[in-house]
Amino acid sequence: MSFAIGQTYQSSPTMTALGTESSADVYKMTEAGTIPDGKTVVLSDVTISNGQIACSGDATIILMGSNSVTAAANTAAIEIGGSGTTLTITGSGSLTATGGMYAAGIGTGYANNASVAGGNIEINGGTITATGGQSSAAIGTGYAYYNGSNKCGTITINGGSVTAYGGYAGIGTGGANQSSSNECGDITINGGTVTAYGGTSSAAIGTGYANNSGSNKCGTITISTGVTSVTATMGNRSPNSIGKGYAKNNGTQTCGTITIGGDATTYAEGVTASPFTYPAP
Repeated sequence: MSFAIGQTYQSSPTMTALGTESSADVYKMTEAGTIPDGKTVVLSDVTISNGQIACSGDATIILMGSNSVTAAANTAAIEIGGSGTTLTITGSGSLTATGGMYAAGIGTGYANNASVAGGNIEINGGTITATGGQSSAAIGTGYAYYNGSNKCGTITINGGSVTAYGGYAGIGTGGANQSSSNECGDITINGGTVTAYGGTSSAAIGTGYANNSGSNKCGTITISTGVTSVTATMGNRSPNSIGKGYAKNNGTQTCGTITIGGDATTYAEGVTASPFTYPAP
């Protein structure tokens, strides 16, 4: 049995008969656990409470039916693999991913006086609702505190319907506090419908709140002409809906070039309108 990334998947007797043995290249995942490196899992009407799905390396998740993962404190609901790996999410089903306190819905967990380095996130299909825990991104990184370092790679959305409710950034970084650093790579939206909400002092797409010598950084942000729509709503006190969040007490914010519909010059300092919708209604 083989699966092409980006293909639409429908429930069928064949899929129902798919085994749950993780030794197979493609298998059904029915409870919290870890996806071995290089494997593809199918989530089909799975509910996980106080647990997570963790990727040990590269992984693909195919969504069927209605799925929900709610994580315990300090852990992401869908935790990406290490630096250089890629989590790919596709399919025709839905996923509700709710991060635990200080952790992303999809991305990394909490970095408290420690270093966390996650890989890339790629969404090609499905209906996804991600919610970040306190001080965390919905899709991206968790919270970095007290000399902690929290990183993820690129975030790419090629299709599907994605809604991101940030504890801090909706899509991008969590917060950085007490001389910590928080960083995500380039954020690229090539297709689909994306709705993102920033939490307090945070951009909807970009960086979260930086406080007490904390440092937040994201790479370039690109929204292409191929999207159905992107709507970004900033959090209270944030200067931007797309780009940099708010910094206080020697906190710093860095964001790469923002290009929307092929035009980078208009958004050189960030997108200040909120809510901002592209294409304009």
